[in-house]
Amino acid sequence: MDAHSPIDPVKLERLPRAAWGIIGVLLLSVLYAILHIGFVRPFLWPAGSGALLGDDPSARVPLLARPPDVRYELNGPLKVLQVGAGAPAAARGVQPGDAVTVVRTTDSSIAIDFGSATRTAEERLIAWRNLYAMGVAGPVQWDIRSPSGGTRTATVDRQPVWSGGSSDWAGRHLGIVVQMIVFIGGAIVLFLLRSHDTTAGMCVLALALSGVAGGGPLMGAERGLPAGQVLTVFAWMASPFAFPVIALAIFYFPSRSPLLARRPWLHAVPLLAAAPMILPGLTTALYLAGVEGVRDAALWDATHPGVFYGSFAVALGINVLAVVEGTYRYKVIHDVNERRRTRMALYTAVPGVLAYALKDGVPVVARLTGVALPPYHPLLYVLLQALVLLPAFGLVYAVGVARVLGPRVVLRRSLQYALANRTLTILTILPGAALIVSLVLNRDRTIAEIARSSSGLFLVLIGAAILAWRYRERARQWLDQRFFREEYDARKILLSLASRVRFETDPTDLAGLVVTELDEALHPQLAAILVTGVEDNVLSPVASLYGDVQPLPLDGGLVAMLRWSDEPLELYLEDPRSPARRLPTVERSWLASTGAVLLVPVLGEDRALVAVIALGERRSEEAYTLDDRQLLASIATQMGLGLDVARLRRRGEGSGVSLTTSASTHTGVLPMMECPRCGRCEESSVAVCPSDGSTMRAVPSVPRTVDNKYRLEQMLGRGGMGAVYRARDVRLDRLVAVKVVRAELLGDVAARRRFRREAQIVARLQHRSIVAVYDYGTFPDGGAYLVMELVRGEDLRRVLQREGRMEPEAALRILSSVCDAIDAAHREGVLHRDLKPENILLTGGSGEAKVLDFGVAKVVEEAPREGVDASEAPTLMTAAGVIIGTPAYMAPEQFRGTRLDGRVDVFSLGVIAYEMLSGELPFGRGSLGEVVLAHSRGVPPMRRGDLSAATETAIRTALSMDPDRRPASAIAFAHLLASSLGMR
Repeated sequence: MDAHSPIDPVKLERLPRAAWGIIGVLLLSVLYAILHIGFVRPFLWPAGSGALLGDDPSARVPLLARPPDVRYELNGPLKVLQVGAGAPAAARGVQPGDAVTVVRTTDSSIAIDFGSATRTAEERLIAWRNLYAMGVAGPVQWDIRSPSGGTRTATVDRQPVWSGGSSDWAGRHLGIVVQMIVFIGGAIVLFLLRSHDTTAGMCVLALALSGVAGGGPLMGAERGLPAGQVLTVFAWMASPFAFPVIALAIFYFPSRSPLLARRPWLHAVPLLAAAPMILPGLTTALYLAGVEGVRDAALWDATHPGVFYGSFAVALGINVLAVVEGTYRYKVIHDVNERRRTRMALYTAVPGVLAYALKDGVPVVARLTGVALPPYHPLLYVLLQALVLLPAFGLVYAVGVARVLGPRVVLRRSLQYALANRTLTILTILPGAALIVSLVLNRDRTIAEIARSSSGLFLVLIGAAILAWRYRERARQWLDQRFFREEYDARKILLSLASRVRFETDPTDLAGLVVTELDEALHPQLAAILVTGVEDNVLSPVASLYGDVQPLPLDGGLVAMLRWSDEPLELYLEDPRSPARRLPTVERSWLASTGAVLLVPVLGEDRALVAVIALGERRSEEAYTLDDRQLLASIATQMGLGLDVARLRRRGEGSGVSLTTSASTHTGVLPMMECPRCGRCEESSVAVCPSDGSTMRAVPSVPRTVDNKYRLEQMLGRGGMGAVYRARDVRLDRLVAVKVVRAELLGDVAARRRFRREAQIVARLQHRSIVAVYDYGTFPDGGAYLVMELVRGEDLRRVLQREGRMEPEAALRILSSVCDAIDAAHREGVLHRDLKPENILLTGGSGEAKVLDFGVAKVVEEAPREGVDASEAPTLMTAAGVIIGTPAYMAPEQFRGTRLDGRVDVFSLGVIAYEMLSGELPFGRGSLGEVVLAHSRGVPPMRRGDLSAATETAIRTALSMDPDRRPASAIAFAHLLASSLGMR
C-alpha cells in the first residue's frame, strides 16, 4: 500500500475478533432486508388479499416482534374489517362483516380453526405459530361465515403490491423499507470506513439492529432457507438487543465515557434493563423456530406483555440518561473535532428520536391504551419518516469521517448543492408524477374538489420548486444572508481581502492587514504570517494573533510539503492518516506548540516560497471548508504579488530610483475628468461620458486615484468649500465619501497644519449617528481631501419637502438620535455649526439618523497642549473671516463673531424641530440680513393645533436669543422635548 494513500482498505486477515461478530450481524441484516423487502412487505395489508382481518398480525402497523396477547386475541373467528376495491378478496365475494373461521394452505399442510371461542391460551398460541408459519405470500383458503349465517369456502390469492396495486400501501410501508435500507446501508458504510474502531463497531451494531427492529419479524418468509431458524431468532431479538447496544454506543461516542472507565460494572446496566425483553423474547423466537421445549416459556411471554413493555420503558429511560450524560460530556470535551462530532450526532439524533416517537411511538401507545387515533396526513408522515432517517446519516458522518464539518456548514452545503444542481429538477418531477397518479385515481372528481385535496398541494409544490430553480442563485444568497450570516460574512470578507491585498505593497502593513481580516472572517485560534528574507534559512513571523509563533526552518519537511502541494495544507497531528505524522519530531513539536492546523503557501516569482499563512483551529469549532481553502489560496496568490512589488520597491530605493506612484509625489497631476450632468469620474483620457454622452470636463489638481488608495467614481455634491465624491477604497474594497477642500481655503503651510490637526480631532468622533472620518491628505497644489463613511439613505430635507411636516413621535425619534450624536461631539470639543435637514441623513428603520458634514472648521478653541505649536491649535475657521453656516439655522452669536460653544448647535436643533413639527422655518429662508432682522422680531407661534403648549415652549426655549436661556446641551434639549410630548 502506498504511504500517501488517504484510506487504508479493510483487510480481513487483520480484523480483530469482535469485527467478525459484527460482520456476522451485517450479513444477517442484509439477508433479512432482502427477504423482508422482497417477500414480506409487498404482501402486507392493504396488499396481499386486500382484506383486513381482526387479530391478524400481518395487518399491524408498526409491525412488532411480539406475540399476541393470547388471553384476549385470536379468540373466535377473524372478523373482516375492511376489503379493498378490486382486491383478490373482493373478487371472491369477501365483504366487511364476514367471519373467517378456518384458514388453511391450498395443500392443507397447515390448517387453523378459529371457529371456537372456548379455546385455551395455549391453543391460541399454537394457532398464532401456525399463522406465522403460513406466511403472507401465496393463495390461502378461507372458510367464511356471513352475517346471515351462511358458510362457504373461498380460495383467495395474496398478491404483491406491484400486482394488486393499492394506493394506500406506500403510505404505510414504503417509509419502513427506506428506513431499513438507510440504516443497514449506513452500518455497512461505517464498518468499511472504521472497521477497527470500538466506537464505530458499537455504532455499526446499533444501526444494523435498529434497521432490523424497525421492520419486524419475517412472517414465515425465512422458512425453507438453510439458515431460516437463525434468521427467525435474529429478526425477533433485534429489537430487545437494540436498546443496550444503542446505550453503549452513546457511552462510547465520540470516545469512551470516563464514567465507564471509573465504574466498569455500568456496562451491564443497559443489558440488565433489557433482560426482561431479551430472555422471554428469546424463548418465543425459539418456539417460532420449532423448539417445542420452550412452549411454556413462550406462553408466559404471550400472557405477560406488561413485562416486555415495562422493560421497554426502563431500557428507553436508560438510553435517555445516556444521551443526557453524553450531552454533559460535550460541555467538557476540549478537542474541537470531537465537539463537532458530538454536535453533529446530537443535531441529527434529537429530531430523529422525536420523529420516531411521533410516527411509531404514539400509535403503539394508542393501540395499547385502546385509543383510536386518526391517520397522519401523508405529507406529515413523509416528513416524520425523513427525520427518522437523520441519525443514520449523521452518525455515519460523525463516526466515519476523520475531520468533520459542523452541522451548520453541512446544512449550508446541502442547501447550496440543492439550489445549484439538479436536485430541484428531481423535486419538481416527483410531485409532478404524484399529481398525475392522483388525478388518474380521482378522475371521477371535479377540478374544485381536486384543488382542495392533496392534489392541489402537489400543484403548489411543483410551482415552488420551479420558482426555486428559476431564482436559485438569489435563493442561495438569501439563505446565506438569512440563516448562515456568519459564513456569508466570512465569505464576503475573504473575497474582499483577495481583491485588495495586491494594492498594499508595504510588507508590514500587508501582513497586518491579512491577519486582521482573517481573524475577522474565520475567527481562528491562531493567525500568523511568516516570511523569508528577515533571517537566514528560516521563515520568520512578522505578524501574529493569539499565539507565540517561532521561526520555521526552510530546509525542513514541512516547507518541502508546502512547495510541493502549492495549495493550503491541512495538518492534524491526532489524525493517523495526516501527513504531519511523517514529519520530523522538531516540526511536529512546532505544529503542536503553535496550534497551526492549516498552512497556506505564498509563492512569489519563479514559484519560490516567500511566506506562509498559518491558521489554528477556528474558535467556532467548524472545520475549514473547501471554499475557505480556495479563497485562502487566492489571497496567498495576491499576497505573493504584493510582496514581489515590495521587493522591487526596495531594489529601486537602493539604486536611487523611486517607484512610488502616489499623486502627492508628482510635480504635476493629470486632471480627473468629470461629467457635468451625472457626475461620473473618469481618467484624463476620457473625453465623453460613457453614461450619458456628455462632454467631460477636467478637474484641475484632483487625480482620479487619490494617494493611490481612493478611486473617485462619481461627484455627489458641490459646495462652497469644494466637492464630495463617491469613491472606492481599493485597499479595503469598500465605498467611501471623499470630500475635496479647495486650495484657496488652505493657502499656506500653517493652514494645512491646522487642517491636519482639525481632521484628527474630528476623526476621533466615534458614534453610531455620526458619519465617521477615515483618512485625510493634501494635494500638491495646496488642496486637501477628507475620507469619510459613505452613508446611503434619504436626507431630512427631502422628507420634509415630500411630507410637509412630521408626526411628533417620528420627529422625536429622529431628533433624539441627532441630539445624542451632537452631544457626543460636544464632549469631544467639536461643534457642528451647520446643522440643517440637508446634513441629517435618514438611513432606514425607526428614527435611525446620521449627522453629516462634521467638516474641518468646526472645532472648539482650546489652549495648545504642552509640546504643540500654537499654529497647530484648533481654530474656529479654516479661512479667517469666513462665516460658516446656513443663515436660517444659525444662532445670533454666530453672526457677531463671538466665542461659541455647544449652545449654537442647540439653537440649530430648535430651528430643525420647529420646521419638522410645523412645516415652516421660524426665521424664514432669506438672506443673512433678513434672518438677523427676523431674530429681532422673536419666534413666531407654531401653527399646528395638535401640539401641546409644553412642546412649543420647549422649542422656543431652544430658540432663545440669549444662549444662557437655552438648554445647556443637546441631550438636555432632547429630554425637554420628550418630556413635553409625554414620551420620556
